Amino acid sequence: MSFKDPSPLKREFYNRNTIKVAKELLGKIIVRDVNNGHMLSQIVEVEAYTSGIKDRASHAWKHRTKRNKNMFGKNGVSYVYLSYGMYFMFNIVAKEQEEDAGAVLVRAVEPMIGIEQMKINRKVIKETELTSGPGKLTQALIIDKKLNGKDLTKKGELYIANGKSEMEKIATSPRIGISDFCPKCNSKLIIGEEMVENKPKSKILCYICNNSLSKSMLATKKQWRFYLKDNYFVSKHKFNAI
Repeated sequence: MSFKDPSPLKREFYNRNTIKVAKELLGKIIVRDVNNGHMLSQIVEVEAYTSGIKDRASHAWKHRTKRNKNMFGKNGVSYVYLSYGMYFMFNIVAKEQEEDAGAVLVRAVEPMIGIEQMKINRKVIKETELTSGPGKLTQALIIDKKLNGKDLTKKGELYIANGKSEMEKIATSPRIGISDFCPKCNSKLIIGEEMVENKPKSKILCYICNNSLSKSMLATKKQWRFYLKDNYFVSKHKFNAI
């Protein structure tokens, strides 16, 4: 593939199961075209977020809003939002036809071209600190709300191009920084063995309202974070050892 003018992935790539797309995005190339030239980076870490019915950690969990509407829309489109009023998060909408919503959060990338410009954008010198986290990579690549809703299947200032397959290097873990809440009383669930005393081990009991939940409902149990093993740009976290 020529890195001077790589071709975007077609929309059909994103018209599939969100989990499958998330895995196959590893190794793909983010192309960011700015006034100072191209910045290219390889995706090395992602998280999948699916339909609100199936995934209580998803922005689509309760219903469609002005903020999350892109997750319900056309596949292959960017979903960019501000997290904690500080960092922009870059997501790619992907889902099967029968699913109401779905997107893949890009958590880390490995810089390839335009590294010096990324250092200027991030105001850091150490290369492994440039893009080793979702907020870091959006700073390095200058991705903000102006690029929310961008069609990533067309050449332009931001799109995704094909790269080499990395399927044999993929590791999985639970997603980072999420919690579980009781759907009945909305209390935060503290997951532990003590919660299932005198209850079937496949169930979790909410201490506040005594609502019983299946473990399969818990967002924290879903192994939907995917990353490339032994890659220095994967976000540093205890789950990397899994």
